Amino acid sequence: MLEYLRIRNFAIIEDVELELGPGLSAITGETGAGKSILVGALTGLRGARLTRESVRDGADRAVVEAVLSREADGVERGDGDGDGDDEGDPRGDVRGDPRGDVRGDPRGDVRGDEEGLLLSRTLSASGRSRQRLDGELVPAKRLAEVVGPRLDISGQHDGQTLTDPSTHLGLVDSAGVSRKILDGVSEAVAALLEASRRLAKLSLDERERASRLDLLSYQLGELEAARPESGEHASLDVERRRLASATELEQAARGALGLLYEDEGSAVERLGRCERMLGEAAELDPGLRDLPERLADARAQCDDVARDLLSYAGSIEGDPARLDVVETRLTELDRLRRKHRVDVDDLADLRDRIAAEVEDLRCADERIEALRAALDRARAVAADAAGNLTTARKGAASRLSSAVEANLARLGMPRARFLIRHQVRAVRKGDDPELVFDGRRLGPRGWDRVELLVAPNPGEEPLPLARTASGGELSRLMLAIKLVLADRDRVQTYVFDEVDAGIGGVTADTVGLALAEVALHRQVLCITHLPGIAAFADHHFRVAKSDLQGRTHATIVELSDKERTEELARMIGGAKVTKTTRAAAAELLAGAKKRRRNLKPKPKSKPKPKSKPKPKSKSKPKSKSKPKSKPKSKPKSKPKSKPKPKPKASFPSE
Repeated sequence: MLEYLRIRNFAIIEDVELELGPGLSAITGETGAGKSILVGALTGLRGARLTRESVRDGADRAVVEAVLSREADGVERGDGDGDGDDEGDPRGDVRGDPRGDVRGDPRGDVRGDEEGLLLSRTLSASGRSRQRLDGELVPAKRLAEVVGPRLDISGQHDGQTLTDPSTHLGLVDSAGVSRKILDGVSEAVAALLEASRRLAKLSLDERERASRLDLLSYQLGELEAARPESGEHASLDVERRRLASATELEQAARGALGLLYEDEGSAVERLGRCERMLGEAAELDPGLRDLPERLADARAQCDDVARDLLSYAGSIEGDPARLDVVETRLTELDRLRRKHRVDVDDLADLRDRIAAEVEDLRCADERIEALRAALDRARAVAADAAGNLTTARKGAASRLSSAVEANLARLGMPRARFLIRHQVRAVRKGDDPELVFDGRRLGPRGWDRVELLVAPNPGEEPLPLARTASGGELSRLMLAIKLVLADRDRVQTYVFDEVDAGIGGVTADTVGLALAEVALHRQVLCITHLPGIAAFADHHFRVAKSDLQGRTHATIVELSDKERTEELARMIGGAKVTKTTRAAAAELLAGAKKRRRNLKPKPKSKPKPKSKPKPKSKSKPKSKSKPKSKPKSKPKSKPKSKPKPKPKASFPSE
């Protein structure tokens, strides 16, 4: 969640600080007051390109600082290349959560403590940009990798998740692909790559095989002769230091022994005298009775230490021959460590691995045949797992498409069509042939590519979101998707800009209620011009622009309940606020508050278990529709065409 935001010298904003909380925050103000500048600053934190024009006139730099909570790690972004389908090196790391739930932090070194994640972006007047993450300088790409998965922005701004095809596969997977199926593919691909690697090691011609066998046999002989053991180097290093310092150690031990026990006036002797003196005094004052006992204990401990020192001093002896043996052994272990480029304690494991490969090479023909059979089995398992994943994704895509279209109808886009195009990852030059299946390239996330398409108006061909949807349409489309996925999405904060573009009346009211529902699960920031949407907010911020000493200044402040009523009244009636508009604003707030209370039971059904039970028994869908039919209007409305999308829409009707 976005906990804190400070913007300095960014466009017309001189210095603004915001403390942000959970739930829905509405940001309102006159056109041109600077609301979208706030979104522009947030896109900069997501790593989007900033230009020198963003620096306020007369300032030497613009600064955006923020604190994000660490409550959820980021979703996995794309797969790496420009077409959004690269999985990186197929022999490299098989990544964790294909749906976007990265195991651990996407940055790898971002701490998981209770403090927030500290972000800053500085843009100089010359156009140079510097980014810091937890105080450490990072490139803009690194900022995008860490912040992008935590912060979704929709509107007419760079860096939107929805317009990035590399994120679409994760959205589809979140719509109902099981963790078991996803893990099954990544594990099967990992097993396939290992089988391919082992076979490749043996698949050499006779000359190469003989040459490698000679090399490995020599290395194995060298390691077996050395017989390295784990922990040996550390133990020998301690012994070397003891042998090299034998004289100093003996002198220290005997000196301490004298002071403690042997010398005249030693510590033990003095403790004995003290014990006797206090013993006599205790006869006169019982309050001193425990002191002689404590001194006796101290004297006994000193006696124990003295005996240990006497034994230690007698055991210390310089042994130049043994020191030479130890140093020679340490030198040999260090040489082997440098030669094989492994930790010294890993030399024993290396010896075992080389021995296994030598055995494989000596029995190469038999091993190759066995490994080829194992590889064929691994390919079959991987192909089967990927096929199951494709089937599951098509089902999830169909459900997501239907639910999103139903939500779009409620959000003022009744005739919009939302489709999910399913393709396979194309084969590329240099791909491991074992990962190619009938023209499909397999990776840890399967062999699928998906892309979201939309046709906002009838008669239009569905096109990719970046090419067809306006800022307002993108905002409503993201809202429609988040209504379906809000309780499963890993994103912490959604930012909606222009979600109210081209709507009003009942639709605005429905959009406001939908935003409030999404805010039950995630922090939501919404820039809006419509009072019907702003009324549903938990927090309300107003952006205002003023002239001060010939300069334009934009301010952003959180409104009190009274100020909020005044702001809504202004939004309803324009510049002149009257008793009538105040009354209308108060009524609007009261109505929104009442309807938001009706949303609170939603978190209880938040697990959306009803979709989970479905897989448990496919016969229960009918019984599920029956419980839904308990609300008298819902069953009847199902057959009807218009109101009936309500069951499909993922937020309750008023």
